[in-house]
Amino acid sequence: EEGVERVLAALSRLPQSHASILELVGCGWTVREIAEHSGLSVRTVQRRIEQGREWLRREWERENAEHDG
Repeated sequence: EEGVERVLAALSRLPQSHASILELVGCGWTVREIAEHSGLSVRTVQRRIEQGREWLRREWERENAEHDG
């Protein structure tokens, strides 16, 4: 599907430091589990999740504007 392809394209442009964390979130890991696994602080993991989601939201909006425009 075209929508799936656009989501995957946006995900592929996400910085790896954020993408790997969002991938673990998608697999059901908790923030604490990700922090312990990665050696990052809980706050850093939370911040990267927030930043990654925001980045994806902006990318999705940009993609939609280009696609619809």
